Amino acid sequence: MKYCAHDYQAYATDFVLSHPYCGLILDMGLGKSVITLTALWDLLLDSFDVGCVLVVAPKRVAEDTWPREIAKWEHLKGLTYSLVMGSEKERRAALSRKAMIYIINRENVSWLVEHTTWRFDALVIDELSSFFKEKKVWSVVKDELLGCYLVPYFSKLLSTRIPILYVDCFAGKGKFDDGKNGSPLVAIECLNRSLDISANGINNGMQVPEVFLRFIELHHADALKQNLPDGCKGKIEVIDGAFEDEIVGLLRNFVQRYNKRLNVFLYIDPYGIKALNMHLFHQLPEVFSSAELLINLNSFGFLREALRVRKIALRENEDELLSELDEYEPSIMQSVEDLNRIAGGDYWQEIVDKYKTNAIDISAAEKQFAEEYKMVLRKKFRYVLDMPIRLHAANKPKYRMVYATNHPDGCVLMADNISRRTEYLVIDIQQRGQLSLFPPTAENSFISPETIDNQMRTLIQRKYKSQAVSLSKLQADFFDTYGVVCSSKELSSGKKVSSLKRLEKNGEIEVERMPSERNGTPTRFWSEQKDQKVTIKGK
Repeated sequence: MKYCAHDYQAYATDFVLSHPYCGLILDMGLGKSVITLTALWDLLLDSFDVGCVLVVAPKRVAEDTWPREIAKWEHLKGLTYSLVMGSEKERRAALSRKAMIYIINRENVSWLVEHTTWRFDALVIDELSSFFKEKKVWSVVKDELLGCYLVPYFSKLLSTRIPILYVDCFAGKGKFDDGKNGSPLVAIECLNRSLDISANGINNGMQVPEVFLRFIELHHADALKQNLPDGCKGKIEVIDGAFEDEIVGLLRNFVQRYNKRLNVFLYIDPYGIKALNMHLFHQLPEVFSSAELLINLNSFGFLREALRVRKIALRENEDELLSELDEYEPSIMQSVEDLNRIAGGDYWQEIVDKYKTNAIDISAAEKQFAEEYKMVLRKKFRYVLDMPIRLHAANKPKYRMVYATNHPDGCVLMADNISRRTEYLVIDIQQRGQLSLFPPTAENSFISPETIDNQMRTLIQRKYKSQAVSLSKLQADFFDTYGVVCSSKELSSGKKVSSLKRLEKNGEIEVERMPSERNGTPTRFWSEQKDQKVTIKGK
């Protein structure tokens, strides 16, 4: 492919050539790889200032992106490379091959320094930020989404007297290198807070059920054990192994022990897409008293593998863009069957076919895949929500947090959670404190109160014109139908103007409240609690 450099790309290449030490800080998809390779070609084959280059990159980027970029551009003809990856024998063989550029994954850099002779004239570090293992912005939002949900989740289920099993399926070390808590410690803190609430009288007189916390971790189980705090009130076990190898046996043991009478929550934050198994997810609601999922869905990672397996090429610049969207090193899928297992069907093939014919771009393909994925989950879960996580407002989602439950209260709680986290992400990170007229939705769009009213009106007329529905179920149906376009307070609140309040005022709905009056005065509340209920029916 012929390379026609944009002005900024030509400037960046010249900058590299004129500075012995420099960094390229460009947004995703702007061509950092080809800029760097263009400069290296000049240094290696024109000025001869450099004779041997080492490129250090994340594993997938090293074995896929860099070789592909070298082969892709006509002006890079003449560059030779060797992939220093695999077993030690394979790495040494790669180093012994004559090449201009040696490409190594970051995990093998220590070995390279300690066990070989340094002979490189230039060093390129791709995705330098990934070398610093601080907790990233998107991980903060992800764990906040989890933590803000778990406290009321544990508190509510403690009152059922049914045992609770919480499983962090890819637990990690428990702490990041910068000292910030990871998901296991977040869950422990939430459980301790919930149990303290129960002990303070909210569940006074009730027997507290057993709570089991299971942390599955393949690579860092020992570090996780060391990072676990003292004084956890749940029954904790760290399982040293792979999620796909351990989860079935773990769940089967609890089924045998409790005869399906168990509340189960799975937090699934995998290192790629390979471990996702829709068949397993579908079984959970059939087996346990309640089952909920919170899944980190790397939708772009899935599409990249789908295109590769189907031998469909990514369009110019989209390959680099997708390489930069991954938080973790993605899985390499082997077959259509593997992808069907993850997706829960073959619907994804039609999506990639549309991409192949240029009917849609990669962004539209990702959104279609996410919607279809949620539809498959809905075969067994009544409510399914998702939150796309972006680095900046204009960016494509880095991944989606997908939540599935059969309980309306859980759906509403998570929707409010997503709404708050979206506001934090967009305002504090993306817009740097600049507020807009209407808060953005999870999909980065703006929804007016009039639009919310129309959506609520349509939902009630379609489903609840002749039958009454509880307030919580109506709210959950709204979020499941339209996504998290607002908070539950914007749907129903007695303290501010809200959608249902406006519809009631206009005489478009019938609202029944129990109790209907207090001290001889008609009640007007818009909340459901232990001693008050609200039902709605369309006119």
